Amino acid sequence: MLTVSCTLFKEDKLDLKKLSQLEKVSDQVPTISAKWWEQFHDEQLNRLLEQSFKDSPSISTADARMQVARALLSSNQSVLLPQVALNTQVNRQRLSENYIFPPGFDTITNYGYLAGTFNWSLDLWGKQKRLIDGSKYRLISAQAQLDTAKLNLAIAIVSAYIEYDYACKSLLIAKENLNSYTELMAIAQERHRVGTVDSVVVNLSKVDYQDSQAEGLFVQNQVDLWRHQIAALVGQGPSFGNQIQPPNLQVQTIANQQITKIPSDLIARRPDLQGLLSQIQASRQDLQAAHLDYLPSFDITAYYGFQSFGLGNLINSGSQIFSLGPVINLPIFNGGKIDANIAAKEATKNQVIADYHEQLLMALRQSADGISSVQSSSKEWLSKDQSLQAAKQINEIYLKRYRAGIMSLEQLDQARIVFNQKQLAEINAQKHIFNAHVSLVQALGGGYFSNDSLTSFNTGK
Repeated sequence: MLTVSCTLFKEDKLDLKKLSQLEKVSDQVPTISAKWWEQFHDEQLNRLLEQSFKDSPSISTADARMQVARALLSSNQSVLLPQVALNTQVNRQRLSENYIFPPGFDTITNYGYLAGTFNWSLDLWGKQKRLIDGSKYRLISAQAQLDTAKLNLAIAIVSAYIEYDYACKSLLIAKENLNSYTELMAIAQERHRVGTVDSVVVNLSKVDYQDSQAEGLFVQNQVDLWRHQIAALVGQGPSFGNQIQPPNLQVQTIANQQITKIPSDLIARRPDLQGLLSQIQASRQDLQAAHLDYLPSFDITAYYGFQSFGLGNLINSGSQIFSLGPVINLPIFNGGKIDANIAAKEATKNQVIADYHEQLLMALRQSADGISSVQSSSKEWLSKDQSLQAAKQINEIYLKRYRAGIMSLEQLDQARIVFNQKQLAEINAQKHIFNAHVSLVQALGGGYFSNDSLTSFNTGK
């Protein structure tokens, strides 16, 4: 017994890697708002996200898990309190003629039982207390899972909205190109009519027109598909997508944000990592409780009531029954059940620790990738934007020349097509910087910070 006691209360150390062991903690800790998507300055996007948190099935599922965890916590806490119940039984039965009843006793009789019971499980070793703490950690983990679901949903909606923005802008450019190719085809047909060009030139202009028309149809389909995708993520039907207007995302604020080092403090607050830490602590409490199964359990039980054959005698002083006393259960031989349970709890704890370390390394990699992507995409957008501004000036000069009659419509249309290619490259660079920013926000936990008073449990102290 002494040997068992020594193994019960040995120090349970957690072999958790600290962020400082994997990556130098940066003094540069950016502030990420819980509503980080507001940095895009698009009111429609804000409304879509607020609606999604109310109507999305994934959020409802995560919220249901949290309610289950809260109910289990209440159930475990109730075990520490005395249990009082009222039991009653009334039935007609036939008694054995060859049992404990004297000869001549009426073998067919009515039986009545009425008693109040009392049971109190004394948690002398703190086993139930550890199970309750484990339930508290699981409640924190469920809350973190809910926050993770909200973050993932927000990331999915914003990412789809960025693609929708790109598709809408591409559609406008495709329509402008189609107008230019239509005019160029008309010019080629007119020249062929008067005999200044052959049919090859006309056919080439038709090919360009048809390619432009096909491109417009493809982009229009992409616009519709992204509308449907956003509607589904918000928790609505496809027709809801018809109400979604073209986005108005602002790139300047996003492009000006510069992060050069991995903000480890933000990574540590990621909801998925916080959830895994809580699961580790819950598994730790379960393991400690499993070790306590070696020790005897103590209960106090009592009952008081009435019992009789014949219902007419049930509420008589002679039918009174009562009992009061302790119940002690000391495990001696259980076929290795306790050892197997301890081994299972140990394995569960080690598995969650391994999951935490794997997720931590992934978070660091995602953060590094996000920082690199934000930096490169910002430079790319700046270069494309400067090129576009120069192209705008040239396009304005061409337009003035056309109006002055020193430049033909054909030359103007060809210049517009080149300019539209510059525009398409610039909005593609915008999409890259938007996506890079969203990826970095996801890697850093989306501004998540748990203010629950139970979060202090995650220190592992």
